[in-house]
Amino acid sequence: MAQARRASPHRRPAARGRRPALARSVPAAGGGKVVIALDPLRPFGAPPPQAGEESVSSPPPSSGEVAAGRRGSENTHSIIDATVVHRRLRPRENAFRYRVAYLCLDLGTLDTADGRWLKLDRPGLVSFRRADHGARDGGDLAAWLRRILAENGLGDVCDGEVMLMTMPRMLGYVFNPVSFWFCRDRSGALRAVLCEVNNTFGERHCYLVHHDDRRPINSDAWLDGHKVFHVSPFLPVEGDYRFRFRLDDRIAHVDVNYHDAQGLMLATSVAGRREPLADQAVLRRFLCNPTMTLGVVARIHWQALQLWRKQARFYRKPVPPSQLVSR
Repeated sequence: MAQARRASPHRRPAARGRRPALARSVPAAGGGKVVIALDPLRPFGAPPPQAGEESVSSPPPSSGEVAAGRRGSENTHSIIDATVVHRRLRPRENAFRYRVAYLCLDLGTLDTADGRWLKLDRPGLVSFRRADHGARDGGDLAAWLRRILAENGLGDVCDGEVMLMTMPRMLGYVFNPVSFWFCRDRSGALRAVLCEVNNTFGERHCYLVHHDDRRPINSDAWLDGHKVFHVSPFLPVEGDYRFRFRLDDRIAHVDVNYHDAQGLMLATSVAGRREPLADQAVLRRFLCNPTMTLGVVARIHWQALQLWRKQARFYRKPVPPSQLVSR
């Protein structure tokens, strides 16, 4: 039997109830510092990021874990206890983080997600409606996505599993700032991700993210997309997004960073650990935060107020793009 470790008189007691820092300043070449958003899944004691990194990397696969970017042997729905992190770097700094629950649903077996506490296309404390996504007509989501992929020359390589990562309705309400459709080939390699973005004006746009040569997307790959859709009145509709994705049997992690002509301006991430979509897991998430989806909208407006108080530049909403999908 292992002996209990004695407390060192010089050991500093761990702080209780202390929130982890949102960012860390690291030395930059030529002097000064660079502020980098912290990864909510970084193991304690892992080395800090190096200067100039886009953001902190996701934890690497552990021994025996499936390679990042490929699914494992299980093909099941899951629920994710996720942390959302936003860090605006300039010209007015602003940062926040909050916890949310995401569903990760296999569209090929979507009907099996219906359960005691998660209702599919029917009222419930926690529910998922097909009409919230895709064509928004309540129809087959997988068929809608296959059509989008085919129209963009990806139908032949994205011929495998499709997973939709999105927030559920709670108490009948949901607002999803962004949902992610992970598209794989038959071998399980990730080939494309459709980012379905909603703004608070009731508008929607989808960014179809993939390599130009259609090769598999690894978990350390950054992919670019030109910004064409208005999301925040404190950011212009110009510049580019940089995306990074990881979805395996244990981890879901997405980085979406915004760059303007001067470089990185906004770093965001959503990350969490997946667990099977069991009735108890769904009920537990609801009881912990029954007003979660209402809180998402409340936080959006609260953070907008903070930026207004900091006198961040205001941009009027332009006409949305005529095309639903951009690449």
